[in-house]
Amino acid sequence: MHSNLPKNVKETKQKTFHLNAVIDGHLISGTVALSPAPQPGIFTELARFEAERVLAHAVREAIAAGRL
Repeated sequence: MHSNLPKNVKETKQKTFHLNAVIDGHLISGTVALSPAPQPGIFTELARFEAERVLAHAVREAIAAGRL
């Protein structure tokens, strides 16, 4: 794959998302970092969607276990 970036500019190896969500009445705010970073475009959006899905699942498990 050919990159149009100058040789002295390195591609980002990590992508950080800030997520805000209301899950079963709980306001959740935080960041998630993915490494290696997904490719720009649809892959970044898919990664964001998956991060939100995993967050929702973890919060619902914590609620069911009585931790929230």
